[in-house]
Amino acid sequence: MRRIAFAAVALCLALGLGWFLVSKNDKPVDSQETEKPSPATINQPPQPASVQTHTAQTTTPILAPKVALQPASWASDDGATQTHKLRVPGDGLPAATQDQIHGLIQQARNLERQGDLSGAIDANKRVIKLDPKTAVTMNVIAGLYGRAGDFRSEADFARKAIALDPQFTGAYINLGNAMGSAGRPAEARKAFGKVIELDPKSPLGVYSLGVVAERQFKYREALGYYEQSTKIDPKFENGHYCAAAMHARLKEHDAALASLDKVRQLNPNAEDAKQLEAALVAKKAVAQTTATPQPKLIRTAHKHRTTRRPVARSMKVSAKTKHHRHHRRLRA
Repeated sequence: MRRIAFAAVALCLALGLGWFLVSKNDKPVDSQETEKPSPATINQPPQPASVQTHTAQTTTPILAPKVALQPASWASDDGATQTHKLRVPGDGLPAATQDQIHGLIQQARNLERQGDLSGAIDANKRVIKLDPKTAVTMNVIAGLYGRAGDFRSEADFARKAIALDPQFTGAYINLGNAMGSAGRPAEARKAFGKVIELDPKSPLGVYSLGVVAERQFKYREALGYYEQSTKIDPKFENGHYCAAAMHARLKEHDAALASLDKVRQLNPNAEDAKQLEAALVAKKAVAQTTATPQPKLIRTAHKHRTTRRPVARSMKVSAKTKHHRHHRRLRA
């Protein structure tokens, strides 16, 4: 009866615990959680960087943690990275129209700084109505749509900018960013390859291919692209930082710290680099502690006597047994 009662209690506990675990972990079928990783977080599961900061007017900064925390200098709205001269919005139009366009551009920038992306897009679209041939403004709108998460519109306006100026590398970068964000890596690589073709002396095309590889969790391949971008331009801060992040992913702590040292030389105030460096130092210390041989513990085996009978029964000695023991002692 005791065994039956114990089994019944155990069954109830098991059923109750099982219901608790199911109710705790169960989620609605319609809920979809998208985790977007950051390569700088070396203590988290590997995920590619995902936070886009589209503060640039000409191009949306490439998807990477360094860009997310501090937009790179190449993403400026004067087209300084172009190998050819970009047409200025309003160029060749009457002076009154040019003044109106410049006012709208300034208004769009102010709205973007305030976080009003929709207002900034509308202001830039009014520029296009005044000057339909401005590829720069088309690409500005593409970048704003990318920042808003509308990657289809980002790609559409990037293509319009390319149609107006096929040499516009910034538009290809936005197109590649849109394709990468939409989960179409082959088209993203094609767009970034065009950047390399048009401007092989710029690190952006190679760097962008590294971002695509990182999104696919190909950290060794991404590292190769990031390091190649720093060879093209040794002062390319983003390339050094992302190379450090990839070394961290691959648990190559010394190499990661060396890359971060180059970032610190280029930008002593880079807070994200300081944070990653602190995490790497802590991670390296833990790895060294784990690798240090510990003194071996001496294990002593103890033999325990066991009896098949319950202890209570073994303690009982009958009078007959005592009598036999008495005679054995006398014979001895």
